[in-house]
Amino acid sequence: MTAVGLLGWAVVALLATALLLATALAITNPVVDVADELTSAAPVAEADADVSRVLVAVRRVDVRTVLPGTYTVSYRRRPGWVVVLAILTFPLGLLLLFLGRETLSLTISVADGPHGTRIRVFGRVHRQLAETLGATIQAEVSGSPSHT
Repeated sequence: MTAVGLLGWAVVALLATALLLATALAITNPVVDVADELTSAAPVAEADADVSRVLVAVRRVDVRTVLPGTYTVSYRRRPGWVVVLAILTFPLGLLLLFLGRETLSLTISVADGPHGTRIRVFGRVHRQLAETLGATIQAEVSGSPSHT
């Protein structure tokens, strides 16, 4: 086999590996839409402090206070298809690595509700982050919150 033939097989193997990796990442931690609400017997100020404490502990995300009692959690990601396309169209495909990023965000609001403190969580993030934040907020907020 010639050097060109070996190089061709190496490129095919690299592309197949990149495609499999991108697919595996998309399957194991997909992006999901979140629309959830918790109700707590705790006072609004206490629940807000609990939520704020949970959000400060989250790594690799940007947490901002939009209004009192309202927070956004956002981060940027590069979808797997961008990486595969960048490899396929190399060297021009390198531009995709800079342009092909998306911002995912979650908004969390703590407010007084008809049956206690209402904590609303909505947005679009990876499933793992949504599940972790939801479980942590639910565990941290006093007064045994209930899903509504």
